[in-house]
Amino acid sequence: MKKVLRAICLTLAVAVLAGLCGCSGKKSAMPTLKTVYLAGNVTSTYDIASRENAITTRGIFGDSTKNYTWDEPLEPTVINASESSGTIQLAFSYAADDLSVYVSDPDTGETQTVEGTTIEVEGGKSYSISAAGSWSSGIHIYRMEFAFDLVYTPEVPEAEPEKPVIAEKPEPEPETSSEPEPELSELPVEETAPAEENKTFNDPPALIVSYNGETLKPAMGTTDWSCEINGIMNSYSADSDHPMQWETIRTVERVYGKDHIELSFEYAPDEYSITLWNDKYMDFDVDDYDSFFATLEENAEVIVLEDGAFELGVGYETGYVVMVEAKWRHGQQDDTGYWGGSTVYAFRVSPTNY
Repeated sequence: MKKVLRAICLTLAVAVLAGLCGCSGKKSAMPTLKTVYLAGNVTSTYDIASRENAITTRGIFGDSTKNYTWDEPLEPTVINASESSGTIQLAFSYAADDLSVYVSDPDTGETQTVEGTTIEVEGGKSYSISAAGSWSSGIHIYRMEFAFDLVYTPEVPEAEPEKPVIAEKPEPEPETSSEPEPELSELPVEETAPAEENKTFNDPPALIVSYNGETLKPAMGTTDWSCEINGIMNSYSADSDHPMQWETIRTVERVYGKDHIELSFEYAPDEYSITLWNDKYMDFDVDDYDSFFATLEENAEVIVLEDGAFELGVGYETGYVVMVEAKWRHGQQDDTGYWGGSTVYAFRVSPTNY
């Protein structure tokens, strides 16, 4: 009996010592937040700015709370918004005990509370999004807030520089000379330097597809891009599914007797390749990826452009998915900046309906 009592007392002593030392079977860590932004066919992830408002430490003699006050608002993370509608998934490092998510429209000032961690966003629109709650981890309870802005910036066409107004000077009276005028062939030829293309691309240059008198800009998929201006480097990477898995893809309808498609870039890449697949192999819900990609590799048709155009195969009842992979190794050649990277474009040519 005495041995049992000693064992019980020893167990209680260890438990008390563990509580005093703040020991716990679960590791204590402040929560973190990543967003998964899906717009069109592009998925991007971002780390979101956060800060701690309070921390509560639980002990055997009671809880102690330390509160933090801030004079300045939380500086939000900025995410570039797409022209396409999509969703934002809030991915916390571990689940919150309680959570409030707010979505504000900067244009109208209206704020809505969102249930859950998935936010529907419209394309071509800006939002301010914040989340606040409490998270239990070990002996600690963290009171945290997170904030980010989804900012849409429309592309503004470059304005042509205004030509300076120059007052016309009166033409001088021709001077008479006794020497004969030189022949045209004797006059020196002034060489003209080639014009420099000094546009900086914050994103990959657009691809223009021309078919049957119409044009379209294909959507971009997986992208890895860098842009440096005056010593400041901005880089981003975005992953997407294989184009044969895109549920929405920009499409042109094949027209009887029109077999040629022309491709042109806003800025010519250093290298690119073109691959075609019969659209019957499209699979939006892949069960066996090894088999799926083996089928695509076996049935891929690599295209070589001739004069910027390629010819579709015979059979107007056949549709195609066209993938263009392009790379730029450099941009400007002077000292003002650098840009380059790679991206994937894709579009579909649907079969003729007749």
